[in-house]
Amino acid sequence: MRPAQHSRLVVFAPNALPPQRPRVASRFVLDDTFMNLIDRIVKFRSEIQTIRRDLHAHPELCYEEHRTSDQVARLLADWGIEVHRGLGGTGVVGVLRNGGSRRSIGLR
Repeated sequence: MRPAQHSRLVVFAPNALPPQRPRVASRFVLDDTFMNLIDRIVKFRSEIQTIRRDLHAHPELCYEEHRTSDQVARLLADWGIEVHRGLGGTGVVGVLRNGGSRRSIGLR
C-alpha cells in the first residue's frame, strides 16, 4: 500500500493580507526608467505577435526545426545581435555584449 498523501488548502481573506510592497524586477524598483523600457517593448507587440503566430503556424519536429532556426537567426541578425548556429544541430544562440565583462546569463 502507498502511504496516504496529505494536502493542505490555505485560504486568505483579502483584508488579512499584508500591505503590498513595491514591485521589484531584478534589482530595480519599477521607476520611470524601467517603465520607459516597458513602453518601448510594448511598441513591438504587433511585430512580436506576428513572429509568434508565424512560428506556431509552421510546427516542426524536435531536431528538425530548420525553418524556425533560419527564422530566429535571421531576426537576431536583423536586430544587430551576434548569431551562432548549429548547436545541437538546429540550435541558435544570440549574444548580447555589454562592456568587457566575461559574466553572462542565458535566456530562453
